[in-house]
Amino acid sequence: MAFIRKFNFFLLLLSITLNLSVEKPEYEWLMSYTKRKVLNIAQSCPDDCICGYQLYEGAQKYVVNCTNTGSIRNNFYFLPVDTQVLIFTGNNIAEFDWLNVFQLSLICISLTVLDLSNNQIRKINKIPSTYQYMPNLQQLILSHNNLIISHDDHPLSILPKFDTLRSLHLINAFDDNYSAHLNEDLHDILNNGQLHNLVNLHLEQNKITHFRDPKVFCALPNLRELYLADNLLTELNFEVHCLSNLQLLDLQRNKLQFVKTEHTAALNELQSRRHFGNNLNVDFNLNPFVCDEIESFRNWILSTKVIVNNKSNLLCYRNGAKPLRIIEMETRHRLYYTELIRSSPMYSKDQNIETNESLGLKVNFILFVIIVILDLVGSLVTVMMKCIFLFSYLKQRWIRSVGKSVNDEVEVCSKLNM
Repeated sequence: MAFIRKFNFFLLLLSITLNLSVEKPEYEWLMSYTKRKVLNIAQSCPDDCICGYQLYEGAQKYVVNCTNTGSIRNNFYFLPVDTQVLIFTGNNIAEFDWLNVFQLSLICISLTVLDLSNNQIRKINKIPSTYQYMPNLQQLILSHNNLIISHDDHPLSILPKFDTLRSLHLINAFDDNYSAHLNEDLHDILNNGQLHNLVNLHLEQNKITHFRDPKVFCALPNLRELYLADNLLTELNFEVHCLSNLQLLDLQRNKLQFVKTEHTAALNELQSRRHFGNNLNVDFNLNPFVCDEIESFRNWILSTKVIVNNKSNLLCYRNGAKPLRIIEMETRHRLYYTELIRSSPMYSKDQNIETNESLGLKVNFILFVIIVILDLVGSLVTVMMKCIFLFSYLKQRWIRSVGKSVNDEVEVCSKLNM
């Protein structure tokens, strides 16, 4: 059956080519007739797939779902012509050949979303120089595969040249043994794809530690959302000033212990070029910030016009002590005393981290009590000293008075004896 459909389809295309010389009315009739035939041939759903209109990402679209079908069957020559979303996930494809799977532009003319995630793909072959077979593709999902991106120290291409692509998902897409190569070759992968209209780029869970080229994302001038969460980044060693349209930078769950002043300055500079109501959003949540290293970062969070997502949840750590909320953290010269109080038995382990105001009131109260006690002690000491001096003075006066009386009595007695 599949062979017959292919044969009839190619006969129809051949008939169009052979009849190009006919007069216009006959040519229009022939094109109309051929179109109806092509539609009839190409309306059938691929084996083991589910086809039809359904709600996809908030809109009604014609979806062909080939999840867990095992392998590519008969290629996708005869996808329904209305296909807007093709989901081909949960299969076992070590090597994926673009040209063998998608060869006819008539078939993929309406396709806007292609999901090839979770297929254990290691290598992508036969990549066309231009992506004429999917002229309207806007979203490509290659997440959760095992892509090899380097061979004999040479980067491998994995993407055709997508002029229309707006969203690219590469979440956990690469082989673990090639994570180091990803740090080095990501620039070439993105640059070779010519993704000039890309808006969203997902690179989460790829064990990225750094970027060889600071301008790694500068080949994406229209990028608005960059997702780098769940990697191993220790600093922001990539340029953002070239991303004039960037609206969201997701850096959650990396290995950032501090953020350099030059990087926060770059974010401020990028924000300064924003139009009204088009702010830059940055998310640093769940990074292991070190309290002694982030005083300038804290001040930036409290003063910047950049929207710092989850800033009330940002924590820092110091010497195994209880984590502190960065925006509530005291300046460095008071930090030690704060931790000392919080680690004391008087501070409940189950108590939540308190605000600066309540902590300040406690410290002030303790200082007030100490001052009062010292003042009372000083007053008591003063009174005691005065009493001692008074006693000494009275004693001397008494001794003098007693001595004078004795002398007078002696003098009187001596006169009487005479």
